Formats: sequence, structure tokens, C-alpha cells
Amino acid sequence: MAKLALILALFLAVAQSAPAVAAEPKAKTETTYYALYINGFKVGYMKDERMAADGRVTSKSTNVMSMKRQNTVIEMSSQETEVETAAGKPLRFDLRQKESLMVMTVSGSVDDQGQMTVATATGGLAATKKTETKPYPAGALMPEGVRLLCDKKGLKPGTKYEYLAFDAESRQASRVEVAVGKKETITLFGRKVEAIRQLSILHAPGGDVTSFVWVNEEGGTLRSEGTEAGMPVVTERCSQSFALSPAQNSEDFFSALLLPCPQAIPDEARKMTLTLKGKNGTKPALLETDMQKVKANEDGTVTLTVERPALPAGQGRPYDGKNAAALEALKPARYVQSDDALIVKKAREIVGSEKDAATAALKLAGWVYKYIEEKDLNVANASASEVIRHPEGDCKEHSVLLAALCRAAGIPARMADGYLFVARIGKQKNVFAGHQWTQVYLGGKWYDLDATLEAPHNSPGRITLAVGDGSENDLGGLNAMGSFTITSATAQ
Repeated sequence: MAKLALILALFLAVAQSAPAVAAEPKAKTETTYYALYINGFKVGYMKDERMAADGRVTSKSTNVMSMKRQNTVIEMSSQETEVETAAGKPLRFDLRQKESLMVMTVSGSVDDQGQMTVATATGGLAATKKTETKPYPAGALMPEGVRLLCDKKGLKPGTKYEYLAFDAESRQASRVEVAVGKKETITLFGRKVEAIRQLSILHAPGGDVTSFVWVNEEGGTLRSEGTEAGMPVVTERCSQSFALSPAQNSEDFFSALLLPCPQAIPDEARKMTLTLKGKNGTKPALLETDMQKVKANEDGTVTLTVERPALPAGQGRPYDGKNAAALEALKPARYVQSDDALIVKKAREIVGSEKDAATAALKLAGWVYKYIEEKDLNVANASASEVIRHPEGDCKEHSVLLAALCRAAGIPARMADGYLFVARIGKQKNVFAGHQWTQVYLGGKWYDLDATLEAPHNSPGRITLAVGDGSENDLGGLNAMGSFTITSATAQ
């Protein structure tokens, strides 16, 4: 569940990168509301605003979601503002995202030389700030630039084109493909409406996100549909009053992502083998790691083998190798602030004079497990700096703090997202649940290390879907979540 908000954010980016208004509005300001549904439940709304004045166009997008995880309701919101010239030249951008107590802000400007100066702040009660100057992605369009391009290309069936869409959170550009389809009849709140269907594919750093978008003759978006984390996601244009009406939190979205397993995977097992079958005739696309091997079978299924070897002794710290991924996993990151003075101090206290990297990593994992006493879902997507000062949360908070402590101690560490086997959760038995843990680099391999679990902080009952430092670029195989079932399982 740690990355569900990011997955949904990518889907909404696809919907909002479609031509929201393809013709110049009659007034200088236009506001459009959309209801947001997941699994058929209204979980929030989107609000798009476009304001034109003095040769500049300001586009503002607001997303608000409320989702239930077990008995806890998690509130998520984001507001993104882009300012461009009337010709679509990027000038500045601002983004504010809030998930539970976690707040992230980005503010940037683009100069005439194509350089952007960006200030970011991550954290709620313990924000970390950073300012940097870097080139603006060449050719990347903001909303007004997209609107002008879509207006130029038109809505003739069979029309295809692509463009680069700027993303304020990552400060990168992603390629978007658009294919205009035929006119068809759709239903909006019981009313039959003629609309033109378009296919939009956002090639994001973490994987492709596909949606269908229906627009009217003026290019205004009426409806969008897609599937993320195995759940149908729909937006529909609506009135302001309906958009702002209360969300329906009667469905537990955490339970909706549970993956039944034919048999139990004992904690003491050293190896697990699963046979996975894709839904709707698809073939499961899974990540290979040092501990997880994937084999495609002739019948379209996939055999997944996961091992749990002991951490190798005899590896010194700090890491002095040349592996590029390991060196990157020593650096501070947005959510993994290994340069935070308190995190550096605590890592030194816990590890002491211990030179063996594996022993040090196990000490850090044990400390995190005990330190976060309030193991609940009341905090979502907190950073390491936040957790070290306010020890509360679920697997995400455990993994991000352990990764930061390991990096501060000279041990390459990253986060892994996917599934963890759980013997019982609520009324359900033998299921894989959405989970996040840590991986450490020792002796040339990445080893799973889970501070959410008691020592030995590991089990083979896990399916890795993505790895990284917790940013929006790490989604990768998370798009596979909910896309397959387990047909057989063995453990030894």
C-alpha cells in the first residue's frame, strides 16, 4: 500500500495530460470538476482551472482522495500549478502533495536559457529542504502547451501523435502517446452523451500507464478509465456539488489488494516457489533480483523462486566497491535522508565500532523494529527524517528509516515494494499483502532485510515488484500488482 498513492497519481497524470480544453474558452477563467472512482466507489475528486491574463496562462489541478486501509482512512491531496506564456512556453511550476502527516512541496522557475531553479521540501513535522539548478527537459510541455498541441492535431479518427509531458514532482519529462478513435455514446450520470474516444499512454520512468479518455467536440475531457494496482480507476466530469460531496469509504482497499496463496509459507522456510498466472490472458511481468528468479513457462504462466540465504559475514564497511547501483544507494534521497544529523548520530550509536557490514545491518534492523512501537496505519509515506523523530507507522516507515540508517553507516541500502506472505490478516488466511521492506548490498548481492519483522528480519514469502529509494520513479513492476493470481505454491 505504500506506493498506491503514487500509482494513482500516475493514472491521474495520464487523464490530465489529455486535452482538457482544446478551444480558447469564452471567459478568462474556466473551472471543471471530476469525480474520482476506484472499484466503483467515489473516493475523491479532481478540479481543473485555467486562467488567462496579461499574456500568461495559469493552469491549476487539484486532486483529493480519501481511501480506507483496514479501519483507518487515509487522506491524500495534491495541488499543481503551472504558469506559461500564451504560446505555451514554460515559466514556473508549484506542487504540494499531502498524504496523512507527510507533506512534499516543489517550487520552480524556468529562465530564458532553459535552466530551472527548484526548491523542494519533504516532511511534515520534520521537513528537509533543498534547492538546485538544472536544465529544464528540452521540449517538455506544460498543460497550456499540451492544449495548444492537441488543438492543432485535432480530433479526426485515426490521428496519432505524441509529446513530452513535464512532471513537477520528478522534474523530468515523460513521453505521452495519443491515438484518436471514433465517436461513441457514453453514459454520464444516467445521461447519454456523444464523445470521442482516445487512447493515452504515459511512458513514465517506472513503467507505462494506459488510459482511455472520452472528449467532446471541443476536446474537453468527459470521462477517463484505466486500471491501476488491479483496480479500475474512473474519472467523470460532474458538477461542483457532486465532486465535493463526501467520499465513499465503505471498501477496504488494503483488502482489495490481498493475493490468496494455495498454502502456507512457513517463516522458517529457506526457499519458496510459486506459479503465477496473469489475469485476462496477460503474462505476469516480474522483476528479477539476486534473491528472486523468474522463469517463463510455455503455458503462459511464470515460475517465481525466492530464496532466503543468511547475510554474508566478512564484508567491511563503509562500502568501497565500484558497483554503480550500490554507490547510488549510499547517497541521501528525498525520503531517505541519510545525511540528517540525527540519523547519522543514531547510526553511529547503534553500530558502534562494528566493522562487519552484515552484523551492523542486523543491529540497525533490530533497533528499528523496537524503536517504532506504534505500528499502525495512521501515518502514510513519511520520510526517514520524520520517522526518526516521530516513530510511528507501518512497513513504509520501517523500511525508509532502516535504509537511511544503513546508508549513514556506510552500507548500501534501498527499498523494495511488493507482497509479503501473511498467515492471517483479518478474517483471511494464507494471503500475500502489499508490503515494503529494505534491501542491503553485501558481497556483490542485494539481500532482503525487513525491520517490520522480528529477527532474523527476513522470510522467503515475499514477491518483489519494484526497488528504489522511494521516489515516484521507482514504481516499475508495481503496475503488476493485482494483475496475476497464484496457482501453486511450495516451500522448503
